[in-house]
Amino acid sequence: AANKLVTQYYPNVFECIQGEVDYLRKKPYPDMLESVLKKLNIEKEDVCYVGDTNVDYDFAKNSGVDVILVTYGFRTKEEMNQYNIHCDKVSSTKEIAEYFISDWI
Repeated sequence: AANKLVTQYYPNVFECIQGEVDYLRKKPYPDMLESVLKKLNIEKEDVCYVGDTNVDYDFAKNSGVDVILVTYGFRTKEEMNQYNIHCDKVSSTKEIAEYFISDWI
């Protein structure tokens, strides 16, 4: 499902798409991200996971990568705050871009 969705809406944007498969444990286990890191030869220190739920937060933490959460996805900012999640939260795709650009300036 992930490959179909990304191919339809974001063609030629991502080098690797990893959805749920039988041979990898689902989130919050780190298996899917570890598979992508291995395929792309990327170190965890160079990754920031963008998610929209408390499960995504747990997934990133279990994977050992930085995380930011969007407040316009599956969960609201108020709902995420109930889980005692301590990370940056953004409310638009523009803020995501600004978050990463600020590291380069």
